[in-house]
Amino acid sequence: MKKYCYILFLTLFISCDKVVTKNTEPVSKSEIKTVKKDEQFTDVFTFISFNNTGDKHLLNTQKDNKPFYFVDNRSKEKDLLRGDLVQISWKKDTIYDERDNAKTEIVNKLLAVKKIEDGIVSKFRKNYGKEISYNYSGDFNYSQEYLNELYLMVEYYIASCEIPLVTAIVSHKDKIEYSVEQQQKNGKEYTVIGIGTVDEGRITNAQWLFYDAENKILYEYNLPNDELVVFDL
Repeated sequence: MKKYCYILFLTLFISCDKVVTKNTEPVSKSEIKTVKKDEQFTDVFTFISFNNTGDKHLLNTQKDNKPFYFVDNRSKEKDLLRGDLVQISWKKDTIYDERDNAKTEIVNKLLAVKKIEDGIVSKFRKNYGKEISYNYSGDFNYSQEYLNELYLMVEYYIASCEIPLVTAIVSHKDKIEYSVEQQQKNGKEYTVIGIGTVDEGRITNAQWLFYDAENKILYEYNLPNDELVVFDL
């Protein structure tokens, strides 16, 4: 069964419970009083993902290799892609967690976001200019949300990969297709992704990936050494 996927919205790579606070513990009433709700800030960040699945809709970014999260209940910025440079305006605000009566958080509330430069995935889409397709067996009960997550991860991997077989496929603009299945390795279950080209209905694999979905860790498979090498997401 073959599925084709054009993903313009971003799925989560970071838990919806993570929110920027002044510290990692619930804040005190005195700390809440120090928050200047009308004070606004503006800075440039690298866009990572948009999480629209929990009660806190998060815009996930990085700056100087550090994560920054912005609460945005408007859910409008779905055209951003991993690695895009964005200018963000925000202010500090407080939110009350209804699931925990004693927990109040200071968060970065998004006011505006503007893309100012294409990132690695945007450039890949423009330069490659073709569809990426995938296939999986009906024996595996994958949700569409999980398949979307995999798609964005694989696309980012292909865009940033330096393995010659993969870069050759991209530079020649050959048709890219990947397979998705479950496998056990060293007593642990992984989602295994085979990336390759399609010629007369046959897939020639260029690279295997192992994804630890529980811990959100992606591995490149080193065939000569039969080992998994962490790929930095």
